[in-house]
Amino acid sequence: MGCSSSSLGVTTHTVALTAHPEYPARGKVTHVSWAVPDPSYSPVEFTHQKVLDEYAKKGDKGWADPPEWSPAVEAKVLNRMTNAVTVGGKVKLVDGRPQNPIGRTGMVGRGLLGKYGPNQACDALLTRFNDAGVLEMIAVKRGDTGDWALPGGMVDHESTRVAAGRELLEEAIDKTKTPAHVKAYIQKCFEHTGAPTYVGYVDDPRNTDNSWMETMCFHVHLEDPKMLKEIYLQGGDDAVDAKWLAIDNAVPEFKNLYANHKKFIIAALKENSHKYKKALAKID
Repeated sequence: MGCSSSSLGVTTHTVALTAHPEYPARGKVTHVSWAVPDPSYSPVEFTHQKVLDEYAKKGDKGWADPPEWSPAVEAKVLNRMTNAVTVGGKVKLVDGRPQNPIGRTGMVGRGLLGKYGPNQACDALLTRFNDAGVLEMIAVKRGDTGDWALPGGMVDHESTRVAAGRELLEEAIDKTKTPAHVKAYIQKCFEHTGAPTYVGYVDDPRNTDNSWMETMCFHVHLEDPKMLKEIYLQGGDDAVDAKWLAIDNAVPEFKNLYANHKKFIIAALKENSHKYKKALAKID
């Protein structure tokens, strides 16, 4: 598969306004866009204790920013926003905090997100045609919300490509049953030939006015029948289950995929629309 990129811009959000099982109720959002003045807007302040504990235990070596704003934190956040794959220079500080570039969420603080501003993630789309000719993807069931989603997670001190392969192996592959050469091949595919299909903001239920998710999604399509038979799935890490899921809106788990993951998949299939014509007709 080729390695061209298709970035789908997000101009508004809906999932970021919904309830999260570990969040308090959000403040009322009458107007999402910051361009529309709303003096009655009263967002809820919330940063999860998990985020505060992370910094207390690990300091700058952990995944969370310090709880107290300072010139040093501001400099770090400004650098992060400048290099953000989602919005780049569109982000600005308002009242000393990064402002969500898409709009109001009904919540200030960081929620469950460790960093002010963009929190960089990756997602892995691994597809196959099953024996009946149906296009399927590896999907995982999230432990936090119970939604089905693409395998993915936060990018550590590694390239986003490496992280995408790693997250898929950690969250979806049964390490004891799947042969080592198959796991190595999957990782190599994401590192070297996976096609970047989405770069941008994630309409995520963890987002706040000051912290939000952004991602890069990579697509790998496997066709070797022998290798496909050697892939065994099992939920791991943050996922409680994993399976091959038909890419079809008639399947509830796919229709209700987490966040805006379905957009990532549509972008991937449109890169080779002649190959995935039947699947696109079921989801577009």
